[in-house]
Amino acid sequence: MEKRMRHKTTQIFILLLALSFPGFAQELISSSQELIEAAQQGGVYQLAPGSYGLSEPLTISRDFTLIGEDTPRTGFKTKIRSTAPLVSLDITGNITVQLEGFSLEYLGETGADVIDIEDANFELRNLEIVGGVYSEPEAEGGIFYGSGLYLYGTARGKVENCVFRENEQDAIHMEGEAEVSVKDSSFSDNDGAIALFDSTKASLEGIEVSRSSLSALYAEADASMTIINSRFQQNTEGSAYLLGNAQLSIRDSQFEEEGELYSAITVGENARLELFNSQFQNNLQGSVWLFDTAEGHLEASSFSSSGNEGIAAVVFSNETHVTFIGNTLKDNEGGAISLFDNAQLDAKQNSFEANGNWTAVYLGGSSQSNFSNNQFLNNLGSGVFLLESATASLSSNQFDGNGDSGLIAADQSQPRLTVNRFSNNVNFGVHLYGNAVAYLAGNHFENNTDSGLMSQEEAFVSAYENNFGPHNIAGMVFFDSSSGIVRNNKLTANTTAAVIVANNANPKLETNQVSESDYGLLYLDLARGSAQDNQISNTQVGIYKVKGSSPQLGENSFEANDTDLLEDANPPF
Repeated sequence: MEKRMRHKTTQIFILLLALSFPGFAQELISSSQELIEAAQQGGVYQLAPGSYGLSEPLTISRDFTLIGEDTPRTGFKTKIRSTAPLVSLDITGNITVQLEGFSLEYLGETGADVIDIEDANFELRNLEIVGGVYSEPEAEGGIFYGSGLYLYGTARGKVENCVFRENEQDAIHMEGEAEVSVKDSSFSDNDGAIALFDSTKASLEGIEVSRSSLSALYAEADASMTIINSRFQQNTEGSAYLLGNAQLSIRDSQFEEEGELYSAITVGENARLELFNSQFQNNLQGSVWLFDTAEGHLEASSFSSSGNEGIAAVVFSNETHVTFIGNTLKDNEGGAISLFDNAQLDAKQNSFEANGNWTAVYLGGSSQSNFSNNQFLNNLGSGVFLLESATASLSSNQFDGNGDSGLIAADQSQPRLTVNRFSNNVNFGVHLYGNAVAYLAGNHFENNTDSGLMSQEEAFVSAYENNFGPHNIAGMVFFDSSSGIVRNNKLTANTTAAVIVANNANPKLETNQVSESDYGLLYLDLARGSAQDNQISNTQVGIYKVKGSSPQLGENSFEANDTDLLEDANPPF
């Protein structure tokens, strides 16, 4: 970003077109010399159609109004063409300037801005601003040139229905305490559209930004920006890049085909993003990335067909804090959300559908998250995948029709699942392995193709008052050396068994209601664990214990089973 840094520490000898108060009669300007004289005198002028050449900067230091007849819709037939060094129009001082209805183009070869405004109040309407040429300063702390409109000091004003194109630095570059409102304007083929530094402020409404070679919008330090009803498309480094304490608020906007190098919106350090009711689609490097203690609130927006095989549509990392409410994430190849490091996420009422080749939501590192009232539907892999030391609380979510399991937890991760529904997932409702530690209470598992819960390796699960069934295999499966406490659950109509315990698994099964399975509790291989005070009914075999297994069987109740207890039996399959 060094290229963007500009600090005007010395006075520039060049200033702009002039303006005055529109209560006076307008004088007609029809030659370049008349234009130069008018700028020196100030006042209100009408610019006749034609072409006007400038070889020196046009300096404006008095109130000045210059009005032509052109608009972007009708085309620009009135053109001011400048070869002036450093800047074409230079406006400075505690004055008011209005420019309207013509094209201003820099045609020189040395570095120059098109318009510079320092401290003045301004209104720019129906202008075309073209051709700023980039140059770097010869000495450290010098001036970068190449902007279409450079605002600094306390410049304040409006830009309406203007066209900015082919400026080699930013179309609008702001420093100091400058403020601008930009409406119904277009930015194309600039290095960047708008860059904010220091304490600058920009309000953008109804703008269209395309084909910037850097990030379309850039903000740092204490700058702030609002965007309403705008569209961003095909900007090489994305739509917006924020650092420092910058603030960005976006509403009702569209972001398409953004970011060959970065996400459509990238927010770092202590910057903050607020996003409402906006649409992101076909963004190659993802739609939103927050990192390094950035904060975000993303609401009622849609993210589709963004990211790639290795990048999710939305990424939060490095101690970011984000609320994520009422969004729709669909058809994102690399998944919907990835959470890394110590990022914190609160996600409510979102829809995750048909995302990813392996998971819709990835929770990794030491991330912390809360998910409530979300839907995870028909994702190609799992709905949620926890790895490393991630912790997550999930409540009142729906996991349905996902191509792997509803939720997978591995490594040292710790999911807490309450009152969720897991149904019609291709493998399991919940799959635990590694050293994952899970808490399940009040969840409902049904019609998952294999089983409701699969626990493997060293995983541990505490399961209370859940409903499991029906399933093709089992309500719950414990393999390897997994263990847990399973208490007060209902396991009904699980075809093979209500609970399967195999290998060296060691769960405690207490006060559960088991019914309508071939086997109630099925202990295989070297299975251990215990079963106490369970109610087992309407099975072929209530408890089936093969040779080599050694569970501790306490008092259990049996009703309407073909066989209540079968011990030291051969494996049934």
